[in-house]
Amino acid sequence: MDLHDKAIELGLDRVGRVADRLGLDKVARRVITVAGTNGKGSSVAAYETWLHRAGYTVASYTSPHLLTYNERVKHNLEQVSGAELCAAFDAVESVRQDTALTYFEFGTLAALYLIRQWQPDYAILEVGLGGRLDAVNIIAADLVHLTPIGLDHQAWLGNDREQIGYEKAGIFRPDTPAVCGHPDMPSTVKDRALAVNAKLIRIESDFGYQIETDTDGSKKLNCWGLVSKPSGANYDFNGRYDYSGLAFPALPVMNASTAIQVAHLLGFPVSEQAINTGLQANLTGRYQRIDRGYTIILDVGHNPEAVEYLYVKLSEEQVEGKIYGLLGILDDKDSDKIIRILTPLIDSWFVTELNTPRTQSTKILLQQLKSITRQKSEAFDSVAQALSMLDKKLASQDLLVIFGSFYTVNAALDWLDFQDREQKL
Repeated sequence: MDLHDKAIELGLDRVGRVADRLGLDKVARRVITVAGTNGKGSSVAAYETWLHRAGYTVASYTSPHLLTYNERVKHNLEQVSGAELCAAFDAVESVRQDTALTYFEFGTLAALYLIRQWQPDYAILEVGLGGRLDAVNIIAADLVHLTPIGLDHQAWLGNDREQIGYEKAGIFRPDTPAVCGHPDMPSTVKDRALAVNAKLIRIESDFGYQIETDTDGSKKLNCWGLVSKPSGANYDFNGRYDYSGLAFPALPVMNASTAIQVAHLLGFPVSEQAINTGLQANLTGRYQRIDRGYTIILDVGHNPEAVEYLYVKLSEEQVEGKIYGLLGILDDKDSDKIIRILTPLIDSWFVTELNTPRTQSTKILLQQLKSITRQKSEAFDSVAQALSMLDKKLASQDLLVIFGSFYTVNAALDWLDFQDREQKL
């Protein structure tokens, strides 16, 4: 297997040539593509749940993974087997010829090869990076969900939201809905929709939500929007839906509202029970709670927008003891801003380097912390080293939030799994 000499090399020419040889023009009856900066994975999980409960066959492709590569490809909610993955990789390699593919391109082609074999009613594809030049974009979407757009991956996508919006909106297709889940979308998103004649459906205009607080302080979600029946390449908007008192979602509210709108464009009835089930779908590493005598919160949030949501969730916690923060982050992320967001909540900071050349150094993180806060901070060489110390230090009333990267959460899960296995011996 000969991978491209660059870890990331955006463009569709190479991956498109190999896709043609594999015959990947039609992988499912209908394709939903999810792009944006935050909330893509949780939105995919909601769609899988709703479609499966409605009796449809469904496949999905997401990235990155946390524990095993198999997490990236699912068929009817079940992870693909190792044997299936190996067969798909062999199929890609057999037709690749002299085309050098990146790691992501190779994996995307293998996933699409499997999905085409299954021929599901629906395929749900998560864009890896950007949209316009991302390998997933070789497959034309029948419907697009665009989550809120923030500053991330600027080295590849551009330095402002307008440039990034242009890249994200590159997945729009003619005469197909593009459901946008943020009221302040960059103008380039609207420009792209007009240029290709996509049907732009916008939050706070075509659909929306309201948060309702009960007398006991619990929150409920009210949602409204458009109902349609797909007809060929067109969509017949023939009514409206209106939900009151939905269970408050596990995913960000704007993403939840957008996912509900997308579900109502798929042409099948969605019950309130199914909506509630989909909105409570919990993903590994997305505000994942673990009880270890003290509370651990794992979150892969690695940009300011995701950490703003993490701040909101942590603010709702009833913590009698202290909140400790363990941060490991990549060097192209806005670690200074991320630290500033969470500083009001964190009593003590711990920073660590990650097992990747792209890690932000603990020296820089400590410098940033000292310029921002007087709270105690300490550095470790690895997540495992930090957790070995903290596990002995924290009391039952304390909370430890581990965040900043998929690498950080992956290392934490590995350490926790090892501890569990040691205890069983």
